[in-house]
Amino acid sequence: MSERSVPYGPLPWVLARLPTDEWAVIACSSSEDRGTVASRTVATHSIVGRWILRLSPAKRSEHFSTLEEISVRSLREGLDPALEVEVPWPWLSERLQEVVSSIEASGAKRVLVDISAMPKSIFLPLIKFVLLSTVFECVIATYTLPGKYPSRRLHRDVLPAAPIPGYLGRYVETSTDVSQAIVGCGFDTQGISTILGETSPKRLTLLVPFPAVPPLSTHLWASVSELRESHQGADIQPVSSVDVEGVLRTLSRVASEEGVIDLVPYGPKPVSLAMGLFAIACERVAGRSVSVTYAQPEDYAVPYSTGTRVGSDGSTSLGYVLRKE
Repeated sequence: MSERSVPYGPLPWVLARLPTDEWAVIACSSSEDRGTVASRTVATHSIVGRWILRLSPAKRSEHFSTLEEISVRSLREGLDPALEVEVPWPWLSERLQEVVSSIEASGAKRVLVDISAMPKSIFLPLIKFVLLSTVFECVIATYTLPGKYPSRRLHRDVLPAAPIPGYLGRYVETSTDVSQAIVGCGFDTQGISTILGETSPKRLTLLVPFPAVPPLSTHLWASVSELRESHQGADIQPVSSVDVEGVLRTLSRVASEEGVIDLVPYGPKPVSLAMGLFAIACERVAGRSVSVTYAQPEDYAVPYSTGTRVGSDGSTSLGYVLRKE
């Protein structure tokens, strides 16, 4: 599979190099401070509309009650026009397709998807649906670095492992035996262990993101050590936590040429974004089906993160150019 170019940089720098009109913004309601940064940054451009996804779970919790109270208000403040879209949680691929169709009908030619506060089971199918559209001339994903995470557990009530919508791979293949699992490592191994226990891959590759500073590095390496102890012979591949194109190069290099590959997107969201783009490219370029499997938490800590962090390049929000025509 040929490697994909994904230029990135500080969001204001990226936006300054792109057309300023006919933009649509897709954001997600969140209790996190970083959830509105990208939307405010792009406010200098001409916005056709803003689609704000508000998760609507069957089971109520403190997290989702907080979203209803603060998030939509903060996203809407000074950012009109805005369209709030209530989406069933946690699996909602049909609703996401409706959102993309609505944006196509709006006349928008350029789309910004802010993945900062979006769960992976939302932004991975959403990114694929947007990229499959032939209407949009320019597509960028944005990610705002969190300031810090709370010391307590970040999620609870993990659902059974399932394919991310749009990335079915082995779930529709004649043979479901997994030749290789490629895992993005993060702070928690509960979902990963469940997935690996069900698939029993012949080969396991762990993508370990860097830099990770204390106390995050302590949790990360504890997770990696646990996975290595339970899966002897696991291959460790260090990857940047923010360089999507670099992660794509690693995936192209370490992925098995034959057999069924299962991607398990834990860890930093830019790494998960790269895994989704790799699966899309395999399907488009090589005609090869790659699955993306995830055990989605039903509920998250409030707040999930606080503040924003300035990266080594002085940026808070990063922009990734996924399409530019």
